[in-house]
Amino acid sequence: YPVISHCNFMFGNRIGELSRCKANLTLTSISNDPFEPHVDQPDFDNITGLLCVNNSDGPTYIYENVCPVGSSTKAALEMYRANKDSFKIIHDIEPKANRMVLFDGNIYHSGSRPTKHKTRVNINFNWARPK
Repeated sequence: YPVISHCNFMFGNRIGELSRCKANLTLTSISNDPFEPHVDQPDFDNITGLLCVNNSDGPTYIYENVCPVGSSTKAALEMYRANKDSFKIIHDIEPKANRMVLFDGNIYHSGSRPTKHKTRVNINFNWARPK
């Protein structure tokens, strides 16, 4: 699989078993305010990949905040809500067709809705880190 081979190359063969893969379709809106920051799978050490399928607007935001490995999804969300004033965006990534973004899976991130395009389509991957 080319995507997995590329990710393994980029991370120096440190990508383990695929834990989850899902498609996200986001429809146009009058507001592109970020969605609530989250961590996909906070309960284990993982790598997150985001593949942009189409050219669109509505960036993905990466925050400087990290969730402790082993947290529950509920605890990760509560951590954000209790500390939201201290959350700082450090990267905003515009969706461009075939752009692949890889980052530590325990870093908070969020999407947003497109305002100039009808859709924003991403494929989200989560890989376990090999032990």
